[in-house]
Amino acid sequence: MKLKTLILMAFATISTGAFAVTLYDHSVGSGFGYSAGNGDADGGVNDLGTNAGLQAGQLVTAVAGGTVINHVQANYLQFSDASSQVWVEVYDSTGSTLIGSSGLIGATKSYFTDNVFGLLGVTYDANVNIGGLTAGQQYLVAMQTVGPSWSYVCRDVNGLAESFGRDYSHFGYGGGYGTTAWTEFGVMGYGSGQINMMVNAVPEPVSMIALGIGLAALARKRRK
Repeated sequence: MKLKTLILMAFATISTGAFAVTLYDHSVGSGFGYSAGNGDADGGVNDLGTNAGLQAGQLVTAVAGGTVINHVQANYLQFSDASSQVWVEVYDSTGSTLIGSSGLIGATKSYFTDNVFGLLGVTYDANVNIGGLTAGQQYLVAMQTVGPSWSYVCRDVNGLAESFGRDYSHFGYGGGYGTTAWTEFGVMGYGSGQINMMVNAVPEPVSMIALGIGLAALARKRRK
């Protein structure tokens, strides 16, 4: 097989997520529970009577073979089902540097039964392409719903200081947490814990090209 063909196959593999690894999974779909919901939306005028911008993020750790985030899923509680767009962003572990953003994108929605608060349980799935991560480093991953439905992201208040929140709107709306700096939820008085979400990643394209070159060399060796 020609080297060019193998390289093209490597890129195709990345796009289909065949080599995807899970960096984090505390999702409802995987059996994890939640005991709190915190504001995580940019909008919500139909439910709140006014727009607001609150953002929540979860710490995840990049691994070798998983330095380009290609899929993010998060579980939300809503009053209505009118939103279908999200904004996914990745920051360094302190939240001070934006690593990458999806921009405003559409999301696939599915539903679960909320037996804790009696609201509408909605799972948002978004395919993204945010790279530049370093294996072994922690990053703050945030999915923020956008639209007329107000959203509370599900959180498991289990004492782990891994989830953070802040006031933030891409459209200039006011907030409600009282701080624009990423702050651990326990410090804000909401209890430390983990966000119910899933984050998947794939290797950097250069890694897949190297794999393609290696396969080409192996193919040539076998033909000799």
